[in-house]
Amino acid sequence: MKMSSVWCLALGLVLLAVSCGAEPHGIGHPDQCCFKYTTVKIPPKQIDKVEKTSPQCPMPAFVVTTAAGRKFCVQEFPKI
Repeated sequence: MKMSSVWCLALGLVLLAVSCGAEPHGIGHPDQCCFKYTTVKIPPKQIDKVEKTSPQCPMPAFVVTTAAGRKFCVQEFPKI
């Protein structure tokens, strides 16, 4: 009886570890949020990509990625 309890506990721990690893950000959590806006003016020629953050983020923002790979959070959509 004691051995079967140990096996059940071990199996439960393995299943818990596998399910936690499958969702590193949790269910329904955004991958990328902004917590402050940049004051740097980004030249339009250097902008590679613009992405809107999730509505689940605490602050509405756009993440601007430059050609060099740097990311900036801006409050308004940059005018190109």
